[in-house]
Amino acid sequence: MRFEGRHQAQIIDRCWSVYLWLVQAFILPESFHVEFPAAAESALVSDALHVTVPMTEQLALSLREEYALGRQGLEVSRYSYNVIDRNGNNVLRADNLPYHKTDYRGRTLIHPPHHLHDKQGRVRSFTGQLQDFISYAKSFLTSP
Repeated sequence: MRFEGRHQAQIIDRCWSVYLWLVQAFILPESFHVEFPAAAESALVSDALHVTVPMTEQLALSLREEYALGRQGLEVSRYSYNVIDRNGNNVLRADNLPYHKTDYRGRTLIHPPHHLHDKQGRVRSFTGQLQDFISYAKSFLTSP
């Protein structure tokens, strides 16, 4: 395939951007730093990145992204960003599944199909950007 090398380079670039965003936002366990290169390598084969980061004894951050080559280069075609409790329940999540058109107040989503389910389970507008979810998760984890 003509663009396969470029596509793989873009996936690696995205994976390491994800890594940098996470290490800049959180103090991560040593195991994350050791295991992340294998997750990035797996993304080259599967066109998908999946990492789970323990945040506290009770909560973890789970990030899943699927990639596709679009007109502008690499695109995150599907994603699911989650803060999960130790039982595997979603406490906070964002995704781009097309099921929601409005937020919990009945207002049209600003960036459909991107949306966030807050800690009360209400649907809110969301940009679809991982950096924004990381910021939201960080403020969620540090709030009383």
